[in-house]
Amino acid sequence: MWAGRGGFIAGFCALGGRISSADRLWTGPSSDAGARVPRIPSNVDGLFLPGMTGGGPGGGALGGTGTAVPRWAKLHPPLGRHLLVGWAVLSNDPRLLGVVGSNPDPWFSPTPAWRRYTADFHKAFPNVFDPSLNNQPYYDAVEPVLEALAQVHGDLSGGERRFASALAHLRYHSPEGLITLDARHQAIAPIYLYKVERRHGGGIHVKQIGELPHVHQTLDGYFSPTSPAPSFTQPACHRGVHGT
Repeated sequence: MWAGRGGFIAGFCALGGRISSADRLWTGPSSDAGARVPRIPSNVDGLFLPGMTGGGPGGGALGGTGTAVPRWAKLHPPLGRHLLVGWAVLSNDPRLLGVVGSNPDPWFSPTPAWRRYTADFHKAFPNVFDPSLNNQPYYDAVEPVLEALAQVHGDLSGGERRFASALAHLRYHSPEGLITLDARHQAIAPIYLYKVERRHGGGIHVKQIGELPHVHQTLDGYFSPTSPAPSFTQPACHRGVHGT
């Protein structure tokens, strides 16, 4: 969750948001984030839950956040104006009604490529239930290698230079969408934005409200190769600062 949390802090603070060191609360993977809610200062008007282990999209388990959401909802209704969540928390749980979150996968609004991938996975492994969070990243690690090897006809001679070049210039049409590499060989990939809403005919669903097709590691200049790695105290909160 370091990268997601760091990206949120950089963008939020650049737009004028304020986060002090005291506002960053930490919980272990097996602990209940709700126990931290009473420690949040009363003047804090928003909470970001990137999520922890457990749960997953559509599972309604709130990504292991336990009682954090209902406790925060009592203090700051309506929840949709005072809570943002990451992919590990985003779900069709009615307690998240009105909440906006992000996901690197088109899980809640499947694209044709995503439907093909999940169908092929279930066909190959009919007895394995996996909501994509465990199998799909590994697929994205292997498939581009195979495609690049095919381009060079398996030729790894000459220090693998042709193979490395094929990887660097590959336009990989992944289940999530187009993925390419930047000059530092880091992925440029799509991110999907969702909102938990009530269906017209009743029930709760997660509706896609936007897509950011070419998100790269700098997050539009908020990070650079010299930026400190995300940690308990980094990134610092700066207004309108890029490349820090």
